[in-house]
Amino acid sequence: LASAPATAAKLLLSPRASASLPELAQAEREAWRAGGVTLLIGPEGGLSPEEEDRARRAGFIGVSLGPRILRTETAGLTCLATLNAILGGF
Repeated sequence: LASAPATAAKLLLSPRASASLPELAQAEREAWRAGGVTLLIGPEGGLSPEEEDRARRAGFIGVSLGPRILRTETAGLTCLATLNAILGGF
């Protein structure tokens, strides 16, 4: 958690998050393109509430991909594809 670049947006993928990744990426597009994005995705079954609290204390913002729970390997690719489509090529 501490190794995330200071200028990057710190995102925590969580099914409990109220913020939508696509909507937030649209709103923060220019800032995220300039500063980069650090994405935290938990293991199968997700992060525990304690782990999510720790990430939030480290400056991570909870984001969601919607109501469906994706497998870890699918969630990562989905997040990258979403960010690439909205922010432009990396």
